[in-house]
Amino acid sequence: FGSVQIAMLTLFRSVFHGDDWDEYYQVLNGRSLVSCVLFIFFICLLQICVVNVLTAVFFDRAQEINKPDKWTQTMTGALFQVQQAEHFRNLCMKLDADDSGTVTVDELLQQLQSESVVAEFLALGLDLRNCDNFIDLLLLTEQNRGTSEVEIDTFVESCMRMRGGASAMNQEALLVETRSMRLAQAEQNWRGKHFQ
Repeated sequence: FGSVQIAMLTLFRSVFHGDDWDEYYQVLNGRSLVSCVLFIFFICLLQICVVNVLTAVFFDRAQEINKPDKWTQTMTGALFQVQQAEHFRNLCMKLDADDSGTVTVDELLQQLQSESVVAEFLALGLDLRNCDNFIDLLLLTEQNRGTSEVEIDTFVESCMRMRGGASAMNQEALLVETRSMRLAQAEQNWRGKHFQ
């Protein structure tokens, strides 16, 4: 090798296909050191850019191949919904202290005192730390009007609809309120027709 500089150049040539560009390097080597350094820098930069572009193309293609198709995504989403409903159902069974098949407001409030129950609801996407709105919504649904208990299936359906951020719960509140207003209006219209 002769010197450290020549050894480094030989190693560089072995990594970056030096046989392809050595002839041009030898022409520059006789001229000036600056032109040799610039040429080596150009070769290095070009090789690294080409390797990065090829790696990016291969990586992009691999990710595209790995991405599931629409049918698989749909089936995965449906399976996730079923699993979420099952998790809510299991949680509701824990809430039903007297095994009546319903969850009363008292049972819900008592269980929500436990941080672990609140954390389970949070993990499922339902924030019940301030549960007054949630309870009001449950009791305003058509199946539960005028009662203080909710069937477990209705509870699970309501939980599935109200998952997400506060906006999901607010939307559900508006929907239930609109239904209540429509029912009250229909009842008033019926009374107006029959009791005039």
